[in-house]
Amino acid sequence: MALCTAAQVRTASQGDTIPDDAATTAHIDALIASVGALFAVYCGYPPASPTASPTMESASYTRHTGDSGVCVDPDNTRLLFVEPYPVTAATVYQDLSESFTTAIDSSAYDIRGDLADHIRLKPTSSPGEFYTAEGVIRITFTAGFTADSPPDDLNRAAVEAVLFFYDLESRRGRQSTADGQTGGSLTTTFRPEDLPDHVVRMLNPYRLPSALV
Repeated sequence: MALCTAAQVRTASQGDTIPDDAATTAHIDALIASVGALFAVYCGYPPASPTASPTMESASYTRHTGDSGVCVDPDNTRLLFVEPYPVTAATVYQDLSESFTTAIDSSAYDIRGDLADHIRLKPTSSPGEFYTAEGVIRITFTAGFTADSPPDDLNRAAVEAVLFFYDLESRRGRQSTADGQTGGSLTTTFRPEDLPDHVVRMLNPYRLPSALV
């Protein structure tokens, strides 16, 4: 499960540059995993646990107010903003003693926002507002993009990045190469060895607000 597949990478390469064998497929899969982690770091997605790699794929998190990107809106204390997103499921605890033994009833809130980036307490709910003090709200939640059907532009960005790094392995450290041709020569100038600009542009809409600070 990843933001793209080896088959998609081969299709995008037009089938004439990447061998279709088990060893190459395993190598492409490893590049896909590396690209996924690179994208997550660039976009500000945290590891789901201390031993996990950052990922933009769907994962389970436990975070508290005061953690980066997790806060109550000071102008509307019924709103709890959460990173990473999109949030697809959540259990919310609120406790001034920070024991977090009883969750807020799930019927009291819902997941809102075009980006599914905040939890909203319903107007008639109990409690009527979220506490603004740091650390007194714990949220355990699932967030990220479904690996087998990520947004089209994110999928394409992953394919493009994998192709870039696959090609980079064969010419790392070289800026150009020249091939002798009848009556002259052909010089190929390579792109810089950082993530291509068009991939970065596709990723920018997915950067979390905390990654922009």
